[in-house]
Amino acid sequence: METNQDCFDKSKKVFLKLIPIYVICALILFSYFFILFLKPNVCLEYKMYYIDDTLSDWPGYGGLSYNLGDTVFFGENKADKLSKRRGDGWAPREETFCFTDGKEATVYFVIENKTPLDVTIAVKEIACSSYSVYANGTLIADGLTHQNTSFTLNIPGELLTNELLELTFKLEAPTRPSGEYKLGRTGLLGVQVESIKITESIQ
Repeated sequence: METNQDCFDKSKKVFLKLIPIYVICALILFSYFFILFLKPNVCLEYKMYYIDDTLSDWPGYGGLSYNLGDTVFFGENKADKLSKRRGDGWAPREETFCFTDGKEATVYFVIENKTPLDVTIAVKEIACSSYSVYANGTLIADGLTHQNTSFTLNIPGELLTNELLELTFKLEAPTRPSGEYKLGRTGLLGVQVESIKITESIQ
């Protein structure tokens, strides 16, 4: 028959075995507290992907940097480090394009240039009544219905107040997935984006 001392000794052994687990849990909680409340000094990509949760893919350190004239491809067949700059609102990549998924989709570029820019967007088909494009929250094109073509929009220099350029597609009446576009889709389809290229403005 077990005595009180035996029960105490067993409980003590179990507790001692659990100490490493308690320590690990405490360290994890501390790290979460540090990240959420103390704002650690980390690179932009780390902050956007791990802390703010605004990037769909991990671009790597400095991965959002962009050289004017480079083409960013959205399709799986040409996906590379440059293409890992999608924010919220994107469906899984197709072979040559990526569909917006929902009523809004964002892509990010780190550009040191502060002069006016031209952004050339290649679009295949659209599955919405129209779409608009915003640069850092400011409307630069409204009521677009372009498809199976490339078109160029101007970004005024006054919108480039910091190095991060945020391009956002906003969709009017995007449709539910159906037929050939059903695979991997749960949201609302809008625009099939093939590529984006940014250059200095010629205006």
